[in-house]
Amino acid sequence: MQAMLTPAGRAWLVDDLDKKRVQLREADRLVTKFVDSYLAKYGQTVESLSANVFDEYVSDDEVPPDEVLH
Repeated sequence: MQAMLTPAGRAWLVDDLDKKRVQLREADRLVTKFVDSYLAKYGQTVESLSANVFDEYVSDDEVPPDEVLH
């Protein structure tokens, strides 16, 4: 909480969150590869299963946010 009280602290916090975002995306890619290898036995992929979800996404914005699309 103290980090948010100074410009340097806020900059550190933003940088730390950016690093964590990158780490999580890398982890997501790794997990997706494992799941894709399992789904290949059934002729599916994470992307093919996700396509229906994104096609049915309803919002005033019309397009799912980047956080949903990776």
